[in-house]
Amino acid sequence: MRFLLVLLLFITSLYAELGYVANTLSNDVTVFDATTHAVVATIPVGNQPVIPAIMPDRSKIYVTVATDGNLAVIEEATLTLVGTIPVGATPIYVAITSDGARAYVTHSTGIVSVIDTATDTVIATIPTPGALEGLAITPNGLRVYPNDNGGNVFAIDTQTNAVIATIPVGGSAIESATTPDGSRIYVANQGGNVDVIDVATNTIATSIPTAGDPFGLNITHDGSRVYTSLRSAGAVAVISTASNTVLTTFPVGNNPEDIAFNLTGTQAFVVNSGDNTVSVIDIATNATIATIPAGTFPQGIAVSALSLPTLNARGKGKKATFLTETDIFNEIKWNPFNVVSGPTTYKIYRDASFTNLIDTIPPGASLRFEDHNLKRKTNYTYFIVAEVNGTPVNFEHITVRSSS
Repeated sequence: MRFLLVLLLFITSLYAELGYVANTLSNDVTVFDATTHAVVATIPVGNQPVIPAIMPDRSKIYVTVATDGNLAVIEEATLTLVGTIPVGATPIYVAITSDGARAYVTHSTGIVSVIDTATDTVIATIPTPGALEGLAITPNGLRVYPNDNGGNVFAIDTQTNAVIATIPVGGSAIESATTPDGSRIYVANQGGNVDVIDVATNTIATSIPTAGDPFGLNITHDGSRVYTSLRSAGAVAVISTASNTVLTTFPVGNNPEDIAFNLTGTQAFVVNSGDNTVSVIDIATNATIATIPAGTFPQGIAVSALSLPTLNARGKGKKATFLTETDIFNEIKWNPFNVVSGPTTYKIYRDASFTNLIDTIPPGASLRFEDHNLKRKTNYTYFIVAEVNGTPVNFEHITVRSSS
């Protein structure tokens, strides 16, 4: 128990959990502590902010400001507005690549703006034929998938900044998210479905009916579940990514929109634009455990814990056959972490709460781990914690899809 407390305190010190809510009609951003659920700041950002996104290194937060046609830039260290980036008419959604090098902004005019985050300048604009809403980026940064309110998703090659496929999904596609392994994109479709795109083929793999009109959407850190807000129903549907079926639907506030998760994946935060609140959901029970006040007509939310660090771990799904038996297993390898001096022990956990320890690698041993007897074609997430003299000093995570 003491180790777990030390570990969580260590992680919290590195990844202080702040949530950012864009309030479209009060023209500001509400900042809250994701652990205590207390509001800690309100930051004016311009006319009609819509969606925030946080840099992986937490240095700054970008917020689309629709009426002003720019991105507001907030410095996290001081929680102040430090600049704006002109991006063109009616920016709606912003997402950042996992390496933090680029930000992509959708516009209702059909343009995707590409931002160099080092210089905070627009370096490219990509035309599409739709009135764009949300946007998903694959973990490797090679594809960007904006969607429009006409029922299409556009696949963009980030090397050429060209649209390489148009994927019809029907209805009005609002928000989307990529699975941790990058194999699928889930799209909230106000026609009453969540559509699943196969990234390898850029085609619809399946459509999942919901009891409402999906609006906001996000995927849990381990990739096992999709949470999508049903705006007119005042509810959230939970979808299993293994079966692509709705597991449950639970009530939140009025007109729920965007969704984010905390560091450990134990809580979800749902923005309710009709109530000017954020519902805090216990993932284990899907019950509302707190309500956070926001500004007027909140729409977008981001939590700084959304990006867990992945430093150097590599993983691969494998299988071994002996006579009639086949063992499905994952192999993980990593380089030594950048830690303080001393003999380093690595502990591997299955869960973001760091309670399910599955292996310990002692100092001097080979930095590899095999996880055997797995299910086929299933995502497994591993959390690797480095300890020196029993004290956690660094950690990272990796998601591996098991072999077929």
